[in-house]
Amino acid sequence: MKPNTENLIEHTQETINALREELKEGKYLVAIYAPVTHVPNFFIVGREVGLLGHKVVFFVPFRSNISDEDRFLAGGGEIIEINKKDISALKNIDVFITNEIDLQFHPKGAKTVGIFHSLPENTPEYFKFSLHFIGNDFITEYTDYFVVARIDKKRFKEKHIKKFVTNTFPKEMISERTKNFHVIPGGYPKIDYLSERISGVDTEPKSILYAPTNVALQSPVSRVQQDGGLIISSLLEYFPEYEVIFRPYPTPKNYDAVSDILESFGDHERFFLDRAQTPTVSQLRSILVISDISSISLSFAMASLRPFISCELSNRLANAGSCGSEHDLGYTVYNAEQLVNAVNDIISRKKYWVRKLAAETKRYVYNPGCSGAYIAKQIDLIARSGSRDDWLAIPRSTPSWSLDSVEDYIQHINQLKSNGRIKTASSILEFAQSFFTDDTELAALSSLLDKPKKKAIRPISEVKPEGDTRQALDSINKIANGNFEHWTRGTKFAATGFTADDWYSTIGNNGSVGVIKRKNFTDTKLKISGDSPYFLRLNQLTAGTFNYLLQNLGDVRTCADHRVTFSFFAKSDKIRKFAKILLVQRFGEGGSANVSTQVTTDFPITSTWNKYSFEVTLPDVDEKSIKEGNQLDLIFYTNYASADNFGTYDLANIRLTCPA
Repeated sequence: MKPNTENLIEHTQETINALREELKEGKYLVAIYAPVTHVPNFFIVGREVGLLGHKVVFFVPFRSNISDEDRFLAGGGEIIEINKKDISALKNIDVFITNEIDLQFHPKGAKTVGIFHSLPENTPEYFKFSLHFIGNDFITEYTDYFVVARIDKKRFKEKHIKKFVTNTFPKEMISERTKNFHVIPGGYPKIDYLSERISGVDTEPKSILYAPTNVALQSPVSRVQQDGGLIISSLLEYFPEYEVIFRPYPTPKNYDAVSDILESFGDHERFFLDRAQTPTVSQLRSILVISDISSISLSFAMASLRPFISCELSNRLANAGSCGSEHDLGYTVYNAEQLVNAVNDIISRKKYWVRKLAAETKRYVYNPGCSGAYIAKQIDLIARSGSRDDWLAIPRSTPSWSLDSVEDYIQHINQLKSNGRIKTASSILEFAQSFFTDDTELAALSSLLDKPKKKAIRPISEVKPEGDTRQALDSINKIANGNFEHWTRGTKFAATGFTADDWYSTIGNNGSVGVIKRKNFTDTKLKISGDSPYFLRLNQLTAGTFNYLLQNLGDVRTCADHRVTFSFFAKSDKIRKFAKILLVQRFGEGGSANVSTQVTTDFPITSTWNKYSFEVTLPDVDEKSIKEGNQLDLIFYTNYASADNFGTYDLANIRLTCPA
């Protein structure tokens, strides 16, 4: 049964008011919203806040299935299931804490604290990327304090973040925000939680956890579809005394990579699939983790003082060492032999790795094991809009304008919508509807609610017969002639220029010799080509410098600020590599500098047809200067300078889709 939202908000507000009446002098009321996959991490922070005498209320999504252990972590704080959008209707809360993404739904009048939900590589460059991903308007409107694992003030200066504090919004709309935007090097609460759990386990771990992330993305580091079977079979063969736990993220749905692995190993007595909401139990049972460089592997290593191994089984750097390349928290391996050697080394040198990881953890994050307590101690300062010398405090750009009339709002909102900034426009529109009360003014604002229909970037080059069930699917494909059905310029090309319709090649670049041909399918046609009888064959005969195959996908705003799915079928005459595949946003002559998003790099293909699929997020273009001639390009680069890569590359049924 769907909850009665109005009654729930009223009941929640009554609970908040009752807690407020119990507050002692100098203490504050703190609300914490804990997303489903991060409940323990935020509950630990709330527990520490409560221990200092503040009152704490926890918000969780409906049907979160909070365990008794989670309730214990909450330290007796009130736990309320709620639609996160309804949090905005609440008041009388001093400080609101959640992850950096959900801060947009915050109680009116509360100081907002975003705890960065992941633990990426600890570099200013990654933090800047994270801000790009979240969006600069988001920081301006919603965030007072932003907690990250660590920030080195000597390396990360104000200039790195200044541009994210904009004046997009009218000053009335951000009047509640603090004068400065603060970045707090507070640590990572997930390490607190794992450290507590692991310290309570007194049995020797007897499992090896294989936990690749982004299984739908097909990460170039932990390519599940290409490497997963080899990794698991090697572990089962060479380490019979250990179980192998397969814990892909996100939780398995219908991903081909997961299905293939379950079909191959599902009946093995030492193979287990972890479908749990969080990987905690599997981490507790494991002596090491095999993953990519992500929060699951980094937090495991620093909380347990047990190493992790990242795998890139592409034969690159095959001679890096018998155990691959040692990094701060374990190894990176490039073939199956190195993987086996690295696991043996970690098992046999436990004391060495404990000492090494203990030292690296202190260098990597602030307050390891006690970041929740550190954040709790800052509540008094945060509630009073204070700061510390070791925090970054970036002055906000004071809005130089105020929208005094409904006409001003309409003009500004329409300008944002015309630039593709729908989310920002919607946020300002929502504020305007609460700001104005006259019926005529509200009616004028309501007329802005309908989103403009997106213009077609270019005509669709393929028209399917009416009633063809594939038509609906093909209509969302951003690739023109992705099945290589149309070849109006010819069927064989040996020089730079257009080849198959909509496809441009530099195969004759820099004196190189090669040929692009139209080839015919045989019995694999329907499975691979999307009903086209053809595929493209690229045959490189002599060296060139990063020749490529390119398609212009139209306006640079195409799929901007969206997660896109890119897939294709490919094979070669033997195992060869694409040097890289890129999506490049070009902003036109006189516009912003090009932005390249790497889909994959050093990507191997085999001598049989296989489907390859990736997901990437294209950066937002809201703050870019977009000029005439802007475009989004898809580029396949092949490193022809290497004789190992001379030969044939076959491509078919290329698709790129993004949400409408």
